[in-house]
Amino acid sequence: IYPGLASGGFGAPQAYPVGADPVSVTVDRLIKNGPPDLIVANQGSNDVSVLIGKVDGDTWSPASQLRLQAGYGPTATAVTDVNGVPSLLVADGQSNQLCLLKGTGLGYFDDTHPSFFATGANPTGIVVGSFTSNPSETDVVTLDSGSSSLTIVRDINNGGEQGPTISSGGQFPIAALAVTDPVSGTHDLVVANNGDGSL
Repeated sequence: IYPGLASGGFGAPQAYPVGADPVSVTVDRLIKNGPPDLIVANQGSNDVSVLIGKVDGDTWSPASQLRLQAGYGPTATAVTDVNGVPSLLVADGQSNQLCLLKGTGLGYFDDTHPSFFATGANPTGIVVGSFTSNPSETDVVTLDSGSSSLTIVRDINNGGEQGPTISSGGQFPIAALAVTDPVSGTHDLVVANNGDGSL
């Protein structure tokens, strides 16, 4: 981690050990009114590192680390509320599934009772948004690069319901964003397909 300086530059890097072959980092607040925390997908060790942040004066740094079991070959993570508590979503590239680890509060998650949802081949990204006419419903889309598809999981904030798998509109989806439609209030999905240079 390179600490930011007021000059616009960065200080000397500080290394923090995580699992084997980390491939993605998510920044979110896991504790209400707390500082930012980090979630790292460790593809090589089949787990996720959660680094809880702390603030000391004007300096932020990770204070403690949890290691969570989260399926095989995790490639991406995201945070969403389930029953009002921050919970963790993990895309498992080797087992072709989305893993939901429900939060228990204060930055802790229950990795002994995960929920799994089938995806297409090799999911490598997660997008969270509201894709139905119900604005209170939170849905999840995985980017399934191995099958050039998108998998939808409905109403994840109430435990989740398996939805359809649809085409990504191109080959090898690698990145996506949920964009709020100014008319309907739902989210449009913008997908970048690496294999054919299409959006």
